[in-house]
Amino acid sequence: MHTTIRTGVALLPLLAAGAMTFAGDETCEVSIDETFARGASGDLYERAVLVQLSGNPRLKLVSDFQPGTWGTWRSDTVEETVTAFTASFRFSLKNQGGGPGDGFSFLWGDMSDDFGTRMAGGEWGLEAFVADGGGLSVGFVTYPGGGGNGVNGRWGGTDFAFSPFTYDLVRWDDDQVAGDPNNMATATVSWTRQAGTTVTIALPTFPPQTIWSDAGQAQTASVDPTGWSFGLAARNGGIDQDVLIGDLSIEVVVECPPDTDPADLNGDGSINGADLGLLLSAWGTCTENPCLGDLTGDGVVDGADLGLVLSGWGSGTP
Repeated sequence: MHTTIRTGVALLPLLAAGAMTFAGDETCEVSIDETFARGASGDLYERAVLVQLSGNPRLKLVSDFQPGTWGTWRSDTVEETVTAFTASFRFSLKNQGGGPGDGFSFLWGDMSDDFGTRMAGGEWGLEAFVADGGGLSVGFVTYPGGGGNGVNGRWGGTDFAFSPFTYDLVRWDDDQVAGDPNNMATATVSWTRQAGTTVTIALPTFPPQTIWSDAGQAQTASVDPTGWSFGLAARNGGIDQDVLIGDLSIEVVVECPPDTDPADLNGDGSINGADLGLLLSAWGTCTENPCLGDLTGDGVVDGADLGLVLSGWGSGTP
């Protein structure tokens, strides 16, 4: 299954301060569903590759026996302004001895500039975020040294949260075993402007465990998340490893585009002679779907559609 980014209009529940509240106004949603099968969308950097493990498509960010390397995946850009998101994905680790590696991070921010090594990252975040002083990273720190393993939250290069966590149940010494969905943990990262960021992890056969919740709100309360992307980054330091990711699903609530009058055929904000010209050029039975100028939806561009254009004449701003 390929990544599909679908933008639609719906009445959606919004997350706020740990509770579900209903938005009475219209909201819009973008869905990103990626299994990382052949032809996956987004961009791969450095050592990140798509692999098949016992029939399961996986993103391998970095690979065992390749020390001192890094790999990153970046999603397609979400052009709209994001107001909330919930992301979930499977992950596991593999190295020759079944021990720890350095870890990886989940990313969200402006990744439009990928010059040089700006897309290099790991459990501490992304070089671009550190350089720019902005961008959300959730780091899965899998190496028990240097302060202990756990989950951190960072804005740019500054920590705003950390909680210990043990990854023993998702460390393997065989990549086919590590890529089995039954042997992978499921992480969930959610964000709202009102509450900040919450992270949960469900280890194999265990229910989800909240790692930390409603963190980093002060850092992200005033950001403008328009044209941002999601991503995943890992590195191999002194101990190299496979970092395997699968079944990524991100539900994103975005600001809806402004309503437009269907009689504004060229979308310039005004109903005028330009729209009349388009309607007359399409006059008659529709030969395409959608049919430009068929405002009534009856399959014909005729006097009824002309009447709608004339009734709205001059509305909007040129």
